[in-house]
Amino acid sequence: MQIGAIIQARFSSQRLPGKVLRPLCGKPLLAHLVDRLKRSTALDVIGVATSIESSDDAVAAFCASAEISCYRGSKNARAATEREHVTPYIYTHPDLFRIRNLVARVARPTLQLSVDTEEDLVRIEAILSAAGARADRLDLDEAIELAELFAPEETS
Repeated sequence: MQIGAIIQARFSSQRLPGKVLRPLCGKPLLAHLVDRLKRSTALDVIGVATSIESSDDAVAAFCASAEISCYRGSKNARAATEREHVTPYIYTHPDLFRIRNLVARVARPTLQLSVDTEEDLVRIEAILSAAGARADRLDLDEAIELAELFAPEETS
């Protein structure tokens, strides 16, 4: 059995268009994720799933230059939720996928490390900049510590 990581990457993101190839500390956001996944000893394969839309040609070109597999398919998913996220399909087809849940040692319901907005991009860049030369090698605890330093202000 092979273990793989699939990165869903579309240039036409609704919330932050072009985010997958936006520069973040000198290299595209997608490159940061790919580089971290390549260091994993648990993964046998890494691939990117994107659309056949011409706007995603740049994503496919990135994959070719990074020497990772790129699957291009139609954006016409069977269900609306499958157009935005690939995981609903996986969860509704347990006969096709072996699913495991990971449980955090400490619950952190407000921890936010995703990039969905311009503000998120700025925050993640601040975290990586603060990490300096260690940015590409941060472990989870170090990333959480820095994320807490740069967490968005809570509004009441």
